Amino acid sequence: MIKKIGVIIGRMNPLHLGHIKLIQTSLQNNDITIVILWSDGLYNENNPLTTQQRKDCIEFEFNSPNNLQIQAIVDTVTDKQWVELIAKQIPTTQTLTFYGGDFKNDSAIHAVKNYIDLLNTTDVRFIEIPRANLEISATEVRELIKNGNTKKALTKMWKLSGNMILKMI
Repeated sequence: MIKKIGVIIGRMNPLHLGHIKLIQTSLQNNDITIVILWSDGLYNENNPLTTQQRKDCIEFEFNSPNNLQIQAIVDTVTDKQWVELIAKQIPTTQTLTFYGGDFKNDSAIHAVKNYIDLLNTTDVRFIEIPRANLEISATEVRELIKNGNTKKALTKMWKLSGNMILKMI
């Protein structure tokens, strides 16, 4: 049995420095890190990258280490169904730690906390790494792309992650 698993849940559309920091922290502190991308299959003006592109960006940024797993789940009607899907992605473990950047507004963290009994462990922890110091928002980048301002979006994305943007072009 794996002793410590770190989990980061997010759209990561696009991947940014906050996501990278969460993944780095989890990789340093756990046996395995599982990144769960939600909105699998959702590709539209509000979600400018496909699931595969998002996976590729993460793999490229981290050079595909053996202790990093990237999963994707679809959106569901209820939070309970969604947490059940998340639980299926996570093996039984002694310690399960969820990482996030804004627990107050993070719907994924709220859903997990509400249905914590569905997870495959009794030791569930939550670590918040505040994103207050970041000068960028993935929402802002998505809006720029949606409004046709690709050049400005790419400039902003460069600030998000130089490696990731090089992969995309």
